[in-house]
Parts: sequence; structure tokens; C-alpha cells
Amino acid sequence: MNASEIRAATPDDLTAIATLWRESTISMDGGAPRVHDVEALRARLQSEGWRIEVVENDDRITGFLAVRERERVVDQLFVAPSAQGAGLGARLLRRAQALMPEGFTLRTPLSNLAGQRFYERHGLIMLRDEPHPQAGFLVRYYGWSP
Repeated sequence: MNASEIRAATPDDLTAIATLWRESTISMDGGAPRVHDVEALRARLQSEGWRIEVVENDDRITGFLAVRERERVVDQLFVAPSAQGAGLGARLLRRAQALMPEGFTLRTPLSNLAGQRFYERHGLIMLRDEPHPQAGFLVRYYGWSP
């Protein structure tokens, strides 16, 4: 799979990103603790104030990254289930490192063992486990520093 360059998301991308987000959440290793509908996810994409970047393959968004640069947080990083294993997640993670070269944190559901292995394989350090700040299910926090 040949990926185009990572680019800034546009308003026209939001429905495709929300659809990818939902599909990826449903297929998450260990099951998703909570799955929102596409409309709710699209509303979050519009309201959170994230910097959102996407990867496209064959005119289809296959991955996205949502960060809060000021807080140095990767809030969302998802790759479409059909595109996983092609290196897109690693590319998006490297993009986060470029955007926040002083380091960042992120979280993933405690049930997402594949995600945890991915982050650890790419040099992130497990920081702690605790309840999600809004939803209450357990999440694992990771940190990256140069």
C-alpha cells in the first residue's frame, strides 16, 4: 500500500475521519469500551480544537492523528482496519514526534493489547493505569520523550 504524504485535515474530510474512527474503535484489540456513532465522532472532531492530520491511499483516508500540541498530547491515533500493518500507524506516530519534539503523552484502553504493543515497540514508556477522565473505563498512559 503506497501512502500519500500526511496532510492537514479539511472540513470535507470530517465524515470520512469519523467513519474510520468508528470502524477502528469497533475492531480494536480487546473490544472497545465505548463506541460512538459517526455523527457524535464528527461533532467531536469539530469541537475539540485538535490539530488533525490524515493519510490517504487511493483517495481514501486510511489513518488520522489528532493532537493538542500546547498540552503535548496525542489525543487520537487510528488506522483503518484494512490498512493496519502497512506502517501507517508508525508514520503517524513519527508525525506526532515531529509536531511535539519535546515529548508527549497518550492513552489507550487497557484492553487494547495490540495498541500497547505498538506503542512499546515504538519506544513509548508506560506511565500509569487509571480510569479514563470522562468515561471511567481503565486506560493506560504512555509517554514519549526524545
